[in-house]
Amino acid sequence: FVSNSYLTKKEGKFGLIDNAGNTIIDNTYNSITALTNKYEDGYILFDAATTEYDVNTYIMPALKEMSISLEAIKYIVISHNHEDHAWGLKTIKEHIKHIEVINTLRDINNNLSTYPLPGHTLDSIGLLDLRTNTLIAADGVQGYGVGIYTTTTEDANIYLETLDKLRKDERIQNIIFSHLYEPWFKNKAIGKDEIEICLSDSEQFIRNKGV
Repeated sequence: FVSNSYLTKKEGKFGLIDNAGNTIIDNTYNSITALTNKYEDGYILFDAATTEYDVNTYIMPALKEMSISLEAIKYIVISHNHEDHAWGLKTIKEHIKHIEVINTLRDINNNLSTYPLPGHTLDSIGLLDLRTNTLIAADGVQGYGVGIYTTTTEDANIYLETLDKLRKDERIQNIIFSHLYEPWFKNKAIGKDEIEICLSDSEQFIRNKGV
């Protein structure tokens, strides 16, 4: 699995985001699942799609196409319990019976750890990869939202605190989002300048709502 690339769902297809931020397909509504490799033990799935159909039609064939055996997938990180991120977990566990579910804060190894992203939900987490200084953030940074699904927070003030923490964390040089959030219409921010734009827009949207 070359270059610690990340696999994301793209409107019924899969595309790769590589370390340089190159994306094969860039019209995501639901990204839902990302994949990163783990040095010692194999692979980690990130989030579980929405339905049995998603898992069987997209995730399993994509893993096969990339020659990643199910036996090599050790963990799945669940960012939060919303349906578009977690409801395919039952089906994934049927395919990968040994998989260990991670939905709390922990170090996975010296380079990979889950990362607290409270706000959207109070228990939201991401996955920080120090090999590429990349945070897979799921819905931890939402911009204005997606279409009619505007940004939602379980606690807006905590969400603002999370955004400020991300700004100050020098380890984070790239962020991958779970959706093509407005106003950027992209699922990644590459470099600190792009991250700052995304964080500022996300903050402004919440403050304009009266927080």
